[in-house]
Amino acid sequence: MIRIACRELESWYLGDLAAVEQALHAKGIANLQNKRQYRHPDTLDNPKQELRRLAPSYQPISGSREMGKTMDPHHNRSHSFNVFMSGIHRILNETKNV
Repeated sequence: MIRIACRELESWYLGDLAAVEQALHAKGIANLQNKRQYRHPDTLDNPKQELRRLAPSYQPISGSREMGKTMDPHHNRSHSFNVFMSGIHRILNETKNV
C-alpha cells in the first residue's frame, strides 16, 4: 500500500474538532464540526492557519502528539484520513490471514 499525505496533516485534525478541543483546551470548537467548512476539512486552503485560528496554542509537534491521544479514528470528517485508515485496516487484515 502506498499513501502519501501531500496536504497538511492539520486537515486530519480539523476532521475531529472534539479531539482538538480536548487536546488543546480550545473550548467550544467541537460544536463547529457541522459547519460547512469543517464538514470537508480536506478542501480548506490553509488547514494549518485555520487550526491556529481556532486553537492559538497549537504547536505542530507538541500539538500533534496531544491530538494523537484524543483523536477518534471512527469519527473523523477528513476524507484523506479515512482513506489512509482504511488502507491500514486492510493491511492488518491481510497480515492476519497469512
